[in-house]
Amino acid sequence: MKASRISLLLLGVAVAASAAFLLLRSGSFDRPLDKVSLRLNWTVYGEHAPFYAAKENGFFREQGLDVEILPGSGSGATVKLIGEGASDFGYADSGTVIKGITSGAKLKSVAVFTQRNTQSLMFFKDKPIRQPQDIIGKRLAFTSGDASAQVFFSTLVSMGIDASKVKVLYYSTPREKEQAVFDGKADAFGGLYIDQLPRLREQWKPREVDAFKFHEHGLEALAMGIVAHDDLIKRRPDLVKRFVAASQRGAQWAQGHPAEAAALVFKHTQGDTLASVRTQIDYWIACIHSPRTMGKAVGWMAPEDWAATIDLVAKTTQIEASRDLSAYFDNQFINQDIR
Repeated sequence: MKASRISLLLLGVAVAASAAFLLLRSGSFDRPLDKVSLRLNWTVYGEHAPFYAAKENGFFREQGLDVEILPGSGSGATVKLIGEGASDFGYADSGTVIKGITSGAKLKSVAVFTQRNTQSLMFFKDKPIRQPQDIIGKRLAFTSGDASAQVFFSTLVSMGIDASKVKVLYYSTPREKEQAVFDGKADAFGGLYIDQLPRLREQWKPREVDAFKFHEHGLEALAMGIVAHDDLIKRRPDLVKRFVAASQRGAQWAQGHPAEAAALVFKHTQGDTLASVRTQIDYWIACIHSPRTMGKAVGWMAPEDWAATIDLVAKTTQIEASRDLSAYFDNQFINQDIR
């Protein structure tokens, strides 16, 4: 009887020690998790792999974070929500961030994970656009007021193309401009190839779709990155640093495990196939760094890239953007060891 009690006591001690070890490994033993929200730029697609990798692999938890990932309805809406303090972090287009800050939004970019701009023209291969001169005479579809149209006209200037030699058609929604090309009412439409091209290649089979990528023809402008409100940066720099580090680890992991990352993201998509999500991630991996940040930590931002993006915004809008780069981004939260 005495021996049985001793055995039970030893077993209890072993179980308690094992539980304590597991709690310590999970990070929850040290402190309660900080609950934070991340508002995406759009519904979920492959470019969002860093955040789902960080969440589902426990990288956020290891940094003491419990992160709720919320879909967005465009970078403009995301910038507005972060500026109002409605979400802790946002993922938004850098040009839109510049416009928001110039208009008074109190936020900054703390990491950019897509540094080659992914604006493009998409078309059927039987009406190809391979070089700038091929744009002349084409009917091009855009959504009214979207960033693609603004970037397109700026890119035309840099490519030496007279805008009067292009016919531009405007539609109310992205689906309408895509449908215009499908129905033959337009020759190409403007949009983000990183998201739309893989999806359309699946949906429009057996017809083949391709893209004219602006960054291959002179466009220098940062794309998507993490933003935070100025007050959060000031009050909780430790929290911002932990969020960025975990997201960097997610980006690092997704680069090394693209198929697994696609499976994680696919569970949260609407209407995409697993194959198209996998291709979206491949496109994103090719755009993580600009030529100026190759070899640097993932997410680290080159001042020259921000200056080029500000120049683009100045050309395509009527706003007067500040030339003080510190008003737009802050590299202090980047973990330089995560590449």
